Amino acid sequence: MKRRAERHEIILELVRANGFAAIDELARACDISGQTVRRDLSELEAQGLIQKYHGGASWAGQAPKPSYALRSATHVEEKQIVARLVARLVNDDASLYLAGGSTLALVAKELAARNRLFIVTNNLQAGLALYENDTLRVMVAGGMIRSESGSLTGEDTLKVIRRFMLDFAIISASGITVDGTILERDQEVVAPITEMSATSRKVILAIDGSKFSDVGTIKSGWIGDVDTLVCDVIPPASILRLCKENNVTVVTPEALSEGTALTS
Repeated sequence: MKRRAERHEIILELVRANGFAAIDELARACDISGQTVRRDLSELEAQGLIQKYHGGASWAGQAPKPSYALRSATHVEEKQIVARLVARLVNDDASLYLAGGSTLALVAKELAARNRLFIVTNNLQAGLALYENDTLRVMVAGGMIRSESGSLTGEDTLKVIRRFMLDFAIISASGITVDGTILERDQEVVAPITEMSATSRKVILAIDGSKFSDVGTIKSGWIGDVDTLVCDVIPPASILRLCKENNVTVVTPEALSEGTALTS
């Protein structure tokens, strides 16, 4: 069972991200009983953070930016699926950029056992996951740390990444709208993403299914400008249509098992 403070963070993130979260969903996410969820919801409601209902809870105030620790603790299984799929797209001897965020930190862990990769990243956790493999060359672009995403940002970061033209830019997002707009919560993390997306030979967008809930306010790109979308679930019909119209490869566990992934 997770500690109460950790449970409260997970509950708040799920309620904030979706507008409403059911008790059984919260129980699974926190690995606790429904009774414990109800108790936690009562405490959060007393603090004015949520509105409790019979079957779950909704958000009662303006959503704060979730911490990196909170993001890392949510949708873990889904992010791990995405990370494994992304790693299958990267061949040994490739060069790549890893953007910030918890999903791409998991991608780094999947790549940590690979050979002869050259990796440029402003993802602090990704750098820590990769440094022990002597066959990898890892360039961490230093800068100011953004606590919400674990990203290094600022002009110092941009000076480093602007030196490279790589095989892959592997990016993520806070959300994606029905019209394919890719969103972030933090303006500072967008600049490295747009820089490397413009200069890399292929762009891979790695997101879990929760990101189709339109979370974020800063535009960082458009789905039609990426080469590959990797997700743990089949994207909504509107996104699939945009991908087809713009020759974006969609990689999901289902598509991979049917042999239809990895083709444009």
